[in-house]
Amino acid sequence: MTSNPVENSNVADPIEALEQKDFQSRPETYNGAERDLYSWTQTINDIDVRVKIPKTIKKGKEVKVTFSKQHIKIDLIESTGIRTIIDSDLPWAIRSEESTWSLVPGEHIHISMEKALERWWENFLIDEKKISLKHIQPEKSMEDLNQEEQMKIHQMMYDQRQKAMGLPTSEEQKYQDIMKQAWNAEGSPFKGQPFDPSIMEKKQKAFRKATTGVKAERRKKKKQEEEVGGEKPSSTKATTLEEAKRRNPKAFSIQNPIKAQQVFRRTQDIKEKRIHLPEVDRTPLEPPPVVVALVGPGKVGKSLLMKCLIKNFTRQKLTDIRGPVTIVSGRKRRITFIECRNDINSMIDVAKIADLVLLLIDAKFGFEMETFEFLNIAQIYGLPRIMGVLTHMDLYKKMNKQLNKRKTQLKHRFWTEIYQGAKLFLMSGMKNGEYIQRDVHNLARFISVMKFKPSTWKTTHPFVVADRMEDLTEPELIRTDPLCSRTVCLYGYVRGCPIKSDTPIHIPGCGDYKLTNISALPDPCGLPGDRSTKTKKARRVLNEKERLMYAPFSGVGGIVYDKDAVYIELGGSHSHRPTNNNEKTRPISEYVANILSTRQTIEDKVASSQLKLFADSEPVTAEDDKDTERRKMKFETEDEDISEVEDEDDNEEEEEEDDDDDNESNEEEEEEEDDDNNDDDQEPEQGEFGSSWKENISKKFSISYVPNKAINWTKLVYEKGNEDVSTDEINSKNKHSEVGGLFHISHRKKINVNDQEDYTLNNQNDKHDWNLEDVCDLIRDCFVTGKWEKDKDAANLLAEDDEMNDDDDEDVFGDFEDLETGEKSRGEGNQMDFDDDDDDDDDKKADDSEEAKLRNKKAKLKSTFDAEFDQSKDPDSKYLDELKKEVDIQTKLNRSEFENMPDDIRVQYEGYRPGMYVRCELTQIPCEFVNNFDPRYITILGGMPVTESHTGYVQVRLKKHRWHKKILKSKDPLIVSLGWRRFQTIPYYFMQDHNMRHRLLKYTPQHMYCHALFYGPITPQNTGFIAVQQIAGRTDFRVTATGVVVDLDKSTKIVKKLKLIGTPYKIFKKTAFIKGMFNTSLEVAKFQGASIRTVSGIRGQIKKICKEHPGAFRATFEDKILLSDIIFLRAWLPLQVPRFYTPVTNLLMTTEQKDQWQGLRSLGQLKRDKNIRNEPNVDSLYKPIERRERIFRPLQIPTQLQSDLPFHLKPKSTETTTIKDPIQEKQRVAVILEPEEKKMADIMKMFTTVYKDRLKTKQKTQETRYAQHKKQQKAQDIKRLQKHKQLKKVVYKKLGQMEARKTKNSSRHKKNDSTDE
Repeated sequence: MTSNPVENSNVADPIEALEQKDFQSRPETYNGAERDLYSWTQTINDIDVRVKIPKTIKKGKEVKVTFSKQHIKIDLIESTGIRTIIDSDLPWAIRSEESTWSLVPGEHIHISMEKALERWWENFLIDEKKISLKHIQPEKSMEDLNQEEQMKIHQMMYDQRQKAMGLPTSEEQKYQDIMKQAWNAEGSPFKGQPFDPSIMEKKQKAFRKATTGVKAERRKKKKQEEEVGGEKPSSTKATTLEEAKRRNPKAFSIQNPIKAQQVFRRTQDIKEKRIHLPEVDRTPLEPPPVVVALVGPGKVGKSLLMKCLIKNFTRQKLTDIRGPVTIVSGRKRRITFIECRNDINSMIDVAKIADLVLLLIDAKFGFEMETFEFLNIAQIYGLPRIMGVLTHMDLYKKMNKQLNKRKTQLKHRFWTEIYQGAKLFLMSGMKNGEYIQRDVHNLARFISVMKFKPSTWKTTHPFVVADRMEDLTEPELIRTDPLCSRTVCLYGYVRGCPIKSDTPIHIPGCGDYKLTNISALPDPCGLPGDRSTKTKKARRVLNEKERLMYAPFSGVGGIVYDKDAVYIELGGSHSHRPTNNNEKTRPISEYVANILSTRQTIEDKVASSQLKLFADSEPVTAEDDKDTERRKMKFETEDEDISEVEDEDDNEEEEEEDDDDDNESNEEEEEEEDDDNNDDDQEPEQGEFGSSWKENISKKFSISYVPNKAINWTKLVYEKGNEDVSTDEINSKNKHSEVGGLFHISHRKKINVNDQEDYTLNNQNDKHDWNLEDVCDLIRDCFVTGKWEKDKDAANLLAEDDEMNDDDDEDVFGDFEDLETGEKSRGEGNQMDFDDDDDDDDDKKADDSEEAKLRNKKAKLKSTFDAEFDQSKDPDSKYLDELKKEVDIQTKLNRSEFENMPDDIRVQYEGYRPGMYVRCELTQIPCEFVNNFDPRYITILGGMPVTESHTGYVQVRLKKHRWHKKILKSKDPLIVSLGWRRFQTIPYYFMQDHNMRHRLLKYTPQHMYCHALFYGPITPQNTGFIAVQQIAGRTDFRVTATGVVVDLDKSTKIVKKLKLIGTPYKIFKKTAFIKGMFNTSLEVAKFQGASIRTVSGIRGQIKKICKEHPGAFRATFEDKILLSDIIFLRAWLPLQVPRFYTPVTNLLMTTEQKDQWQGLRSLGQLKRDKNIRNEPNVDSLYKPIERRERIFRPLQIPTQLQSDLPFHLKPKSTETTTIKDPIQEKQRVAVILEPEEKKMADIMKMFTTVYKDRLKTKQKTQETRYAQHKKQQKAQDIKRLQKHKQLKKVVYKKLGQMEARKTKNSSRHKKNDSTDE
C-alpha cells in the first residue's frame, strides 16, 4: 500500500514548523538555518553566514574567501596544505564588491553579503536543503527605512492605538485644536457656546445586518450549530488591540515598506499639486467679450457651425459672415466669434488672442495637418481652452460598430494631443442645411458656462481686435494722390491689460505705428441691466431685445455712433425708397427716407408746431411763448447722456417681465407684442372722449369687458395703457415750479400702469348686494385693513410698517397733484395703490430670515472646509495663507482706488481698461491696407511696452520640429513669430561648449536643442516663438521650429573653426621652418605664440617670423618632424550676424496674394527657381588615395643600454636569418670574383638548378599518383553505398512481412476470443 502524498505533506509541515521555530529563537539562525559546516541568517537586503573553522586557524592569512556574482569559495591554508571547505553556487546573485568577511580566531568566519535583489532566500547554497518561507518572519526592520518613513509609520501606529482606545487620532486632534481657536473667534456662529466638536461631524446611520436572505439564513444556521456544539458565542471573543496583535501579529506590521513609501510620496505629490501660487485678480467688473475661435482645415464646416451658434444665441440668421461677430450670450457674458483661415498667418494671430478654440475635425477623413499645426502654434503662446467638434458624422450611413470604433479612435487621439478627458462634441447630422439644433444647443451651453484663465502673455500685453474700420482721409487728398498715406480709425474692445494713449502699436501683417488718438465710445453690444426684483431673485433668461449682435463687417449694426458722426448703413442708392406704397420698410430705411424727404428746417418746424394737452384745450404755439423767458432744466448730474434714459426704459421692461412667470413661452411673448401693437393703434382715438370721459362709462365697460380677464382701469378710461405716468425730479430751487402750467413736480416718481390690474369685477354674471354686511365680510380680508392669515393681523402689521422708515419708497413715490380733477395724493399715506408694500415687507422679512440662515450655513461649511484642507492636512500652510491675504488685500486696494473715480479721470491714470469699446486713430497707414482690406483676415492692434519697440540681437534656444522633413541651415532666411510681430530674419545656429565658447553649426541637430542668434525685436526672456520657412505654397508640415528667448546680450560672439595648413621646408632637430600657412608677416605676428601640431600628433609652437618666404615662420616641436608632415593651426574666426529684419506685410497685399507673401529666398531656392546647377569644388571631390608604403629603419639599442635592460627586453640572437637592413643593402659595395671562384660559383649554380628541376618533376608525379588514388577511393565508396542500399531494402522488406504476420495473428486471436464469449 502506498501512502497518500497529501497526508505525508501534512505530517511534514509540523516538523518543519518546529524546526524553523527553533531557528527563529536564535539570533544567528533568525530567518535562516543551521547546517553542519555553517549557520546563516538573513534580512530582505543582506545575508550573514558563520562558517565553523578548526581552533588552529587564528590568522587571517590562513583563510582565503573568494566572492563572485553567484559563487562562493572558502579555503583553509593549513600545514598539510590547502583544504577547501565550501565551493558552491549561490541560489541568487549578490553584490560581490559590497560583500565582506572577518575572522573570529579559533571559532568561525563571519561573512556579510549584500543581496542584488530584495527577496527572501530559501537556502544559502544551491545544494543545501531549503527552508519554508511560510514559517519565517518576513518583516523589514525599522532601521532600514529613512527618517521620513519611520515618522510616518510611528504616526500610523499611534493612530491605530488611539482608534482602538476610542480616542482621537493625530489628524483629529489637529482638527479639534483648530476648531477650538475658531469656536469663539469673531464672526463664529458658535461664539459663547461650550465647545462640542460633534456638531460638525456627520452622524451616519448605523449599519443593520439583513434579517432575511441567503446570508442571514447561513448566519442563523452557524449560530445554532455553535450553541449545539457547546462553543462560546462570537461575542465573547477578544476584541482588544493586545489580544488581536497576539492572535495575528502580521496584520499589524508593514507588509511592504516600498509600497508604503510609494503611497506616502503619492499623497505628498497630490498635496503639492493642489497648491497654486495666488495671483492678483485684475479682471474688470465688466469684462470684454470672450474670443471663441473656430479652427480647422478647409471644408470641415466652420462657417456653418458659426452661423448655427449665432442663431442659437441671438435667434437671428446671418447669411454672410465676414470678420468678428460679437453677441450677448448671458447676463454677464459676451462672446466674439472668429473664423480662422487655413493660412499660417491667421493661425498664429488667432492662437495669440483666443480664449476658447473650437477645433473642428472631419470624422470621415480624420485628423489633418492644419489641426496639428495649430496645436503646436497654440502651445507657444499659452494653450487656450480647446474643445473638439466632430463633423460629417452623417456620412456614416448606419450607427454600427465601425462608427463607434471611429469615434473611440478620434477621441483617444484627441486626448493624447490635448489632455485626458478633453471635451469632444459630435455634430450627428444636418437638417435643412444646418446642424441639428440639439447638438448646437449643447455646445452653446458649454461655451456659456466655461471659465477661462488668461495666459501670462495676454495679461501683460494690451490688444484690440478690430471689428470695424473707417477711412478718415480727406477725399480730395485721395483724388489728387491715390497712393497717399491714409488716416484710419479702428474700433474694438480692449483686451489683456489697460492700454494708454502713448502705447506703441503693432498691427501683425502691417507694421509698427503710434496712436494719434484713442477715445472710449458707448458699448455697442452692452450687457443687459440688472433684472433682480425686490426679493433679489434674478432671472437668467434673456428677452428678444437683450439678444444683441454686433458685426459691422457682416452688415449687422444698422446705425453706428461715432465720436463725431453717425454712420447709417444703406443697402444701395435707392434702397431707402419703397417701390410700392403698400410695401413695408425697415425702421432704418424709413428713417433715412424721412431725412431725405425733409423740406423744412428744424426751426421752421418748431415755429409752426402746436401743443394740445387735452381735446377741449386750446393749442399752444411757439409764437405764444416768445415773450416768456426760457428756463433750463438742471439735473443732479450735468453730464447725463442718452444712455441713462435707455437704462430707465430697460428697467421698466425688466419690471414688466419680472411680474410674469419665469417659464414664459415664445407664444406668450408674441401675444404681448400683439397687445402692444394694438395699444399703439388705439393712440389716435384718445381724443374722442375729451373731458367727458366719465359719461357712458358703463356702456364702454360692457363693450370692452371680457369675462375672467384682468381689467386695467387706466387703459379703459384713457385708452392708452402702455404709457407710464411718470414725473422727473428737479432741483430745490424749482421745487414748486409749474411745467406747462398744469403740473407741480415734487419728487421723481416712476410708475408702470400696465402692471396694475383690478380684480374687483371677476364675473359679470354674479352680482352681489354690497349693502349687506355678510356680503361685505366676504371681501373684507382682501383689503389692506383686513386680516390676511390667522397669525397675521393687518392693523398690527400696518402699525409696524409706519414705525419703519422706508427710504426706498420715499424716493420712488413722491407727492402728486392732478390739476384736472383736483385730487392730491401723498406718498407716505396712500402710495397711489400702485404698490403692495405690505406684501413686499413680508417678503423682505422672509428673505432676511432665509439669508441669515444661509449665511450661518455658509460660515459653518467654510470653517469646516478651511479646517480640513487649509490647516489640518497642510501644517505648513501659514505661508500660503499669508500670501493669499496679501493678494486679497492688493485686489481690494486696486478696485477701491479707482472705484468711485469718473472714467475720464480714471483713464488718465490707469489707461483704457479691458472691456471698454475704444476708437483708435492711426496715421501714415499705407494705402494698400485700405484698398486691399479684407475683414476675413483678422486685424489686431497689439500694444507693446517701450522696450519691445526696439530691435537688436536676440539669443534663443531652438529645436527643429520632428515632423519637419528638412534640417535647418545657418544663414538661410527664416520667418519668426515673436511677440506680436511676424518677421523674416537670418539666424546663425551655434552650440555652447564647455568653455562657454559659441561654436557655429552649419546645420541644426536632428533631435536636440541648439542656440540661435538673429537680429529682431527686443523681447523679454522666456518668451516663446515659432518659426516657419515659408508662407507661400503648401508643404508637408509648415511649423519648422519652436523655441524660447534666452538672452538679449548684444556682445554674444559666434566663432567658426578655421584650420590653417602649412608645410616645413627646413628641419633642424626639433626646430622647423614652415611656409604656406600665412601670407604676410603681419598675420604671423598676430599668431605668435599660438600652438600648432602635425597630423601625426606632434605638438609645437610658433616662435618668430622668417623673411625667406612671405608668411614663413620658425616653430619648435616636442619631437623631430619630417619634411612630409603637414602642420596645421586650429583657430576660431569670429562671425558677424547680419542685421536683417523684414516684417511680414501680408495685410498690404491683395486678397488673392495675402497667403502668398514671400520675402528673401535662400540660395538653394534661387538656384532651384533659376535652374542653376551647383558646380562642386574639385578639391572637395573624393579621389583615390595612393600612399607608398614607408619602410622604417629597425630599432637599434646601444650595447651599453642592453646590459641594463631586463632579460625579456634584451635582443636575442636567433638561428633564423635576420632581416637585412635595406639601407645597408643599398650602401653595400659590390664584390668582383676571381676567375676560379667564378667557375666554382657557376658549377654550384648548375647543381642547384638541376636539383630544383628534379624536385619539381618529383612533385608533379606525386600529385598525379595522389589524384589517381582519390579517383579509385571515390569509385569504391560509391559501390559500397549501393550495396548498403540494397541490403537496407531487403531488411526493411523482411521486417514489414514479420509485422504483417503479427497483426494478422493478433486479429485472429481476438476473433476467437469473441466467439468463445
